Amino acid sequence: RARHYGERVNEGLRQYVAAMLSLSDHQAVAPALSPLWERRLSPRHGFASNWSERHAAHACGLGTFGLSDGLITPAGKAVRVGSVVALLDVEPAVRPYERHTEWCLFHSLGKCSACVRRCPAGAISERGHDKERCKAYIRGTTAPYVEREQLGFRVNSCGLCQTGVPCEAGIPPKLRPGRATGTAAKAASIPNMSAVPLRGTGADTVSGALATETRTKAASR
Repeated sequence: RARHYGERVNEGLRQYVAAMLSLSDHQAVAPALSPLWERRLSPRHGFASNWSERHAAHACGLGTFGLSDGLITPAGKAVRVGSVVALLDVEPAVRPYERHTEWCLFHSLGKCSACVRRCPAGAISERGHDKERCKAYIRGTTAPYVEREQLGFRVNSCGLCQTGVPCEAGIPPKLRPGRATGTAAKAASIPNMSAVPLRGTGADTVSGALATETRTKAASR
């Protein structure tokens, strides 16, 4: 339910932000909703796309990546994120980390692996996230279950690696501001809307990406 209905809310938020910016005479687009968005197969990373909402959120200072490829934010990893790219003047938010995996216990302290144990497909290991094995389990097991037992239609969802783990509802305590090292120790909080310049086209024009974060509980079954 969270995957299906949460993403509908997410789509509505992206459309609303893009529409409000356009009404204010700012060029804006939600890349994931654009007809130009498409899935791709990366020789290096496997399943991919030409725009990643999680990477946009990371660039905007909203979170870092975990062992399972999930985005760990101050609201936790059980979230959905969306982005809007706009052409406007905007003050960039502080990015409160130096490494893209800084808020992951495994990557920062060398221990945890809770998401490895949570994955019924064995798609997560200390080497990272096996996207093909993950996809096969979701399409072959969880999607049919959702259709048969819950919603009456297929939803490609799982989310077990996002729940029952130290980063489910926030940055793990050992890495939270005031206890962690590096820039994570400087971060008191992160707003739900952030911006970071991507490309300057002049003194008064900045191309920025706005990322919104929506808290949604993943299925814990």
